[in-house]
Amino acid sequence: MNKFNVELLKGIDNINFGDSREIVERHFSGKLLDYKKNVFSKSETTDYGDFQIYYDENEKFEAIEIFENTKVYIGDVLIFPGNIHSAEKIINDLEPDGDCESGYYISRSKSIGIYAPDEEIECILFGGSDYYNKRLI
Repeated sequence: MNKFNVELLKGIDNINFGDSREIVERHFSGKLLDYKKNVFSKSETTDYGDFQIYYDENEKFEAIEIFENTKVYIGDVLIFPGNIHSAEKIINDLEPDGDCESGYYISRSKSIGIYAPDEEIECILFGGSDYYNKRLI
């Protein structure tokens, strides 16, 4: 099982948002493939199975999305696996993203996205500063 420590808006473990693809790939092992998420993607996403790494158009690390087999801590607090109610205690500005029943939650100020359709968090995304705001442009 993976274990990650997140420093909000800064990075995860010993890599920082804004680091190059080369630095990130040296840190993680077990890369499965690189692919474009959709036709609008400006760079490839790297899939590691239990998580994916997103890069910006300059090949700089901009976000990580975590799916399973991973414990994620913010400071000393375990946030994943967990449920949306526990997450709301740690991330005080989470709000539904889309309709209330979609299961998507977002914190724009902390660049966190959560998918919890049945209250249990199925995946969680951490991004660099303004990660979600950049997507509105």
